[in-house]
Amino acid sequence: MAWVIRFFEPERRLPDDEAQVQAGATGPSPENLELARWRHAAHYLAALRVAEEGYKEGHAGVIASLADYDADSAHIAAGQAWAVAGEDEATARLAMDYPYVGAYVLSLRLDPRERVRTRRSVSARRSGDGGQSPW
Repeated sequence: MAWVIRFFEPERRLPDDEAQVQAGATGPSPENLELARWRHAAHYLAALRVAEEGYKEGHAGVIASLADYDADSAHIAAGQAWAVAGEDEATARLAMDYPYVGAYVLSLRLDPRERVRTRRSVSARRSGDGGQSPW
């Protein structure tokens, strides 16, 4: 669990951080950390796409794809949040793909308010209006 905290909250100090500092350990470079976050977001976008395709197959695929989504939902949400907060065009495209790639699965698993909030953040990102979009 500590690696997840370090990945998404690099400024947060953990109990074993002091021991690593004393031992002379260094963390990843900022470039490598951003690349890892990019790969994480892209990987879980692909996982969302697979769950969506399984859902569209119907029958047993529905149950399996929803179970797959449930297993990965925290990572999917984290990847999407990182992409929405990103500053370049590539991460903007990645952020815009999340709500559309998993439309059916997300409609079943996310609260309607959460879906609206997600679409607003993506819309604000696309229009550059800082979250002032009415939709």
